[in-house]
Amino acid sequence: MTSRNPDGRASALRAGAIAVAVGLLVPGGAYAAVATTSASAQNADQASAVEDDPGIASLGSAYEAASTSATEESLVVEDTTEAHGSTEEETDQLPKGEKKAKTAGVDGVTRVTYRVISTGGVEVSREVVSSVVVTAKVDEVVLVGTKEAAATPSSADSSPGSSQSAAAPADDGSLDDDFQRLAQCESGGDPRAVNPAGYYGLYQFSLDTWASVGGTGNPIDASPEEQTMRAKILQRRSGWSQWGCGH
Repeated sequence: MTSRNPDGRASALRAGAIAVAVGLLVPGGAYAAVATTSASAQNADQASAVEDDPGIASLGSAYEAASTSATEESLVVEDTTEAHGSTEEETDQLPKGEKKAKTAGVDGVTRVTYRVISTGGVEVSREVVSSVVVTAKVDEVVLVGTKEAAATPSSADSSPGSSQSAAAPADDGSLDDDFQRLAQCESGGDPRAVNPAGYYGLYQFSLDTWASVGGTGNPIDASPEEQTMRAKILQRRSGWSQWGCGH
């Protein structure tokens, strides 16, 4: 072979000599040099193969496309608001129909954390990881009055001593004048008048008679309106003869 290819043999001898020299100076250096050369050649061959083979080049393009549509996982936190409700509660402490806030309403806030899966920047699924109440919901409570308004006295009942209770007997309008005159005669119109003989108030009730028409305690401690009401009960039951003054 040497005679047929003297240049090749000479090149081999020179390469061997260089490798031995390097091996003597640096242990393992010859293998490293050879491995490096072989690797460089292999990379060059692969690069040439990619350029020459359209199929391999197509696979490379597909890989780049797949990289842009990679699946990503992230955590997303969102606050959800729930509007408060409203209820009404009746009370006799307010006039009928009047409203007043008893408890102010508060909207509820819940903080939810999701695990989100996205592909190519597009969300494909989400899963709740945690849910925390940030602000508790409180329903509003409104008081609604049920108290009836007091009856407005008529002009006929506005004069002193002429007030008439619902329990008093109905009359033709002249009865109040009769009792006003009776009170003026019996006590001078003084609801706290006291007779040493044992008679009290506008109409000079005895304590027994006062009790018999539903009164309690002493007549002088009752309002003029109550005294008139009970006097009318007595008059309806026993007539005007219960008093020394004519009506």
